[in-house]
Amino acid sequence: MLDELRLIKSKAELALLRKAGKLSALGVIEAMRSTRPGVLEYQLDAAMRYHYLVNGARDAGYHAIIAGGPNAWYGHYSANNCPLRDGDLVLVDGAPDYHYYTSDIGRMWPVNGVYSPVQRELYGFVVEVHKVLLRLIRPGRTDTEIQREAAAEMAHVIENTRFSKAIYAAAARRMLEFPYHMSHPVGMAVHDVGHYRGKALRPGTVLALDPQMWVPEEKRYIRVEDTVAITEDGVENLTADAPLELGDVEALMAQPGLLDRYPALAE
Repeated sequence: MLDELRLIKSKAELALLRKAGKLSALGVIEAMRSTRPGVLEYQLDAAMRYHYLVNGARDAGYHAIIAGGPNAWYGHYSANNCPLRDGDLVLVDGAPDYHYYTSDIGRMWPVNGVYSPVQRELYGFVVEVHKVLLRLIRPGRTDTEIQREAAAEMAHVIENTRFSKAIYAAAARRMLEFPYHMSHPVGMAVHDVGHYRGKALRPGTVLALDPQMWVPEEKRYIRVEDTVAITEDGVENLTADAPLELGDVEALMAQPGLLDRYPALAE
């Protein structure tokens, strides 16, 4: 009973989740600016946590995923101890504990600051699916209905897209069949309690929207994620401050970051 009560957030809870989402996005922005070849994964986590702490958070809301290159394949990768390599993507998923509430965010960006053609092809497709889902989410509809409508819309995109490899086209089609891109509630826990799948979405529901693609032949995993709140007439993206468009990410990465201003001491 308590789990179901926690599913619908009050106005006070939404205010805390809104602040947690802004801090999550601020941390991701700092991580983007601080990414360079040779930087260690956990150093991006450190740059993110700086912004959490100076803005009133107790610390991180959960153990961050900072997965460079092939490490992203391993789902909830947690070692965070590898150097970032030129030519790789890095997956970052981290959020603060702000007055006992957290958030959930995921972005992927190129370590060298410029998406390669393949990275742009695959990550760009996942971003487009994400944007379609954001546009379709509204109260009174089930997650199944929303995902089916998004899949139908993106199927036309696949038909008119020339993928560089057949396995990428197959991965895009499989992605549209995956039923859990609206994955879990978010609140006091990043994987919060309560169940909304298969039910009409109600205002006050806060959930993680994280469309995902797998290319098993090359062990590629692609994901983008935001925390969204169902409103009376649509959806509010609580982590929208973190850039989503690929060109915006590249422009941001050209700026100096916290690790540029305060580099680690030489060993």
